[in-house]
This record gives sequence, structure tokens and C-alpha cells, in this order.
Amino acid sequence: MYTGNPDFGEDWLRILPKNEKTIYSYWNVSLATSSAVEFLLKESDLLMIFRLFQKTNNEQKFQDLYIPSGQNSLSVTNLQGKFTYYGELLLYNSLNHSITISRSNEIILPVNQVDDSLSWSDLLTSNHQESNFSAYTTYEN
Repeated sequence: MYTGNPDFGEDWLRILPKNEKTIYSYWNVSLATSSAVEFLLKESDLLMIFRLFQKTNNEQKFQDLYIPSGQNSLSVTNLQGKFTYYGELLLYNSLNHSITISRSNEIILPVNQVDDSLSWSDLLTSNHQESNFSAYTTYEN
């Protein structure tokens, strides 16, 4: 699952605007983090997801994009302008337990003429039960 560069000893995730409707994302997951997550989730064949968030003042949506093993960058196109975007890298095991590895910076795309053709899911912020894990504790929202 290790998708890092051995010269970088830390985890990070960055997104950049490529043009008015495309973002480019790239990341590093260290070998130490990869090993720790495999130990915590009790599997070595983990699924990596890039979760892209789209937010306004009073609403937040997201979409999950599967990352093939070994890939460390991704472009997302046909995004609407005037929204703030940020991303998270998550690792899932076969039981659908996940750990968030890193969160990106936020960017705002300029206004453009793209229709909302991507499938977004509403982010529920209250009364939503989801099991979460960290490297130190297990907790429930």
C-alpha cells in the first residue's frame, strides 16, 4: 500500500487549481504511516480513497474517488467554480473501517460555466453514526 517517496518522511496532501474547472492533487504516504495503518486495520491490502469536498457557507458535499495502488496524484475535472474545495486521503479495510491519513489545503475555483455533472453526496453533520479510528484511539461520532 506504500505510495510514498523514500526521500520524504512525512505524510501530506496538496491540491492545486489546474484551470477554472480542474484540480490537480498529489500526496505522499510515508512507509511508517503505511505500516501503522496496516497494523491498526489488521490488513495489508487496503483501499485508498481520495475524498473531495465541495463547500459553501452553509452546505458541504463530497465525492469519493478510488486511487489505484501505487498512484500518488489525481486530476479531477468538470468542477463548478465559486466553491471551496479540499481533499482527504482515507484508507479502508475489507470491513469498511477507515483511517484518514491526511487533509489538504483549501482552494477556491473561479466562476465558470460547468454544469453540476458530478455526483456529490451530502455531508451529514448531525445524527450521523460512523465508526472512526485514529492511531491512538477508537471513537464513535
